This record gives sequence, C-alpha cells and structure tokens, in this order.
Amino acid sequence: MERVSVRKVQMTGGSTFIVSLPKDWVKAVQLKAGDEVTVIRRPDMKLLIAAKGRYTSNKVVVKCGNGSKDMVVREFVSYYTAGHSLITLVCPDMKTEERTYVKDQIRRRLLGAEVIEEDAEKISVQFLVGVNELSVSRTIARTATISYHMLKDVVKSLVDGDVDLASEVPVRDDEVDRFYFYVARQLSLSSLNQEILEEDGFSMTHIINIYAVARSIERVADHATRLANLVRDLLSDKLAVENLATLAESVIAIYRESTQAFIKKDKRSSQEILSSMDSFVPVFGEATKTAVTIPDVKSASSTVLALESLRRVYRYSIDIAESTVDMLAKDEPLRS
Repeated sequence: MERVSVRKVQMTGGSTFIVSLPKDWVKAVQLKAGDEVTVIRRPDMKLLIAAKGRYTSNKVVVKCGNGSKDMVVREFVSYYTAGHSLITLVCPDMKTEERTYVKDQIRRRLLGAEVIEEDAEKISVQFLVGVNELSVSRTIARTATISYHMLKDVVKSLVDGDVDLASEVPVRDDEVDRFYFYVARQLSLSSLNQEILEEDGFSMTHIINIYAVARSIERVADHATRLANLVRDLLSDKLAVENLATLAESVIAIYRESTQAFIKKDKRSSQEILSSMDSFVPVFGEATKTAVTIPDVKSASSTVLALESLRRVYRYSIDIAESTVDMLAKDEPLRS
C-alpha cells in the first residue's frame, strides 16, 4: 500500500534544493549517512527515489507444519514468486525421502535455486539469478518459443506416428514452468524496483497484462503435454489424425502470431487475431461432431479430448492478443 507524505523543499548554499527523506523509510531500507540513493526522473515529471543495492537481501524462514510434501513445495514456490532470495525451510518431522523429493522439485521448477545449507531439520536455498540478469521480455519470448515447439512436435509425432517424439514433449513443460515462476517473481520484485520493468520497455501499469500473457503461455504448454500423452491412442484412425493435424497447424499458427505480437508490441496483429473469432470458433464444434462418429471408442474419446486442448490453446491465444491490446492502450496518455 502506498503511503503519501508531504515534505517542504528547502534551499542550502544559495542554489541547492533539498528534501528530507521519511525516517521510517530510511530505517526500512537501512540507509545511513553517506549512502547513495538513485533518483529517477519519470516522463510524468515525478521523481522516484530508490536505495541502491537494497533488493537482494530478502530472507524468510518457512515452517512446514503438517502439510504433504507437495504442499511444502507449493508454499516454497509462493515465497520464491514473492521475491525472496534466501528461503530456509524448517521441517523437523520430514522423512529423508520426502526431503529429497522437495529438493529435487525446487531445483527442477525454480530458476537459479542452489541449496547452500542443509541438515536433518532444515534446508536453506539461495536464488542466484539476479533481478537484471534475465529480462521479463526475453523470458516470455523463451517460454513462447519452447511451448510453440512443443505443439509443433506433437503434430509431427501424429503425422509421422512417432510415439517416442511425443514422449519427449512433456519433459519440456518443466522448463516452461521455471520461466513462468521467474516472470511472476520479477513482477513481484518490480514493486520495489521499477527499473526491472522500465529497462525492458514496460511500466507498472503493464504488470497485470504481462502476468496474464505469461500465465496463458504456461497453460498452453500444459495442453501441449496433454496432447502429447494422447498421441498413442490417436494413431489408430488415420483420417482422424489427418483432420486433427490440419486443425492443429492452424491453431498453432494463431498462437505463434499472438505471442509474437505481444513481444513486438504489435497492436494491429493482435486485433487481427481477435477478429478471427467469429469464423474460427465454429470449426471446433464441427470437428467434435465428426470425432464422435469415429468407430473406435478409445480413438473417438481421445480425439474429443485433443480437440478440447486445441480449443483451449486457441482461447489462450485470444487472451494473449487481448492482453496485448489492453497493455498498449495504457501507453496512450489520459486526457481530461
């Protein structure tokens, strides 16, 4: 919550204007006489004052309680995405195999995680990726590329009947999750350090749109995994595979266009994607009607599930395009 205080502008030395800093803020960021602060002049003629180098000392101790190992991992992730850089997990009653599972999940799902201390009761994890080492736009571009190729490989595995290729797709979902959690973390940290976004061409007003896009991409990767797991059952009907692959290619092309429009901040392309809804949405209904007529029950049910995942991918593509248009609208100055 923002706190507003009023300060008098004073003059010293006949030519230098000075303003005192709020005492509680000085204590909170541990400033002392002689320390430097960064003064940022914003386009709206406001000044942002930030304490230099004060964003990397966020430490927290998390007690496990009686939750399951998966609940422990989920809570740990929430502290990571909140922006903490050193998290100590205190779990005196956790069994060795459960502790090993938690460590493996943390390393696999969170970017830059390094266990720096461990004993029978606690684990301390330091996150070594700094706030400026990997930008938000580059991270989102990376997740978009990974998820796009996941979808492309699903289609290729269908067309070629390559079950082994399909089995490789779900492995990449972990990498998308890692980058998604990293974006969520960066957005949390940007509330303390707006330079994280500003150096990347974004502003605080864009946070909700950036998060919505990152979340949509993460969900697309989940559906690519779901599609990959259906490939073996889909291969029994050649005609169904051909029809599904054709529709999938169209959906994937729209998904690619939506993510590229966001990365390039392309309003026109986003609007063109949104205009496709009236003509494209009925296609899924017709495809589903055809799918339920497939003689093999297992193949029919798998095709219906696959169509639903493709419909979701299309819907997330629309969400990305809408978020892009909404975000760019915020760059237009408000006029009375």
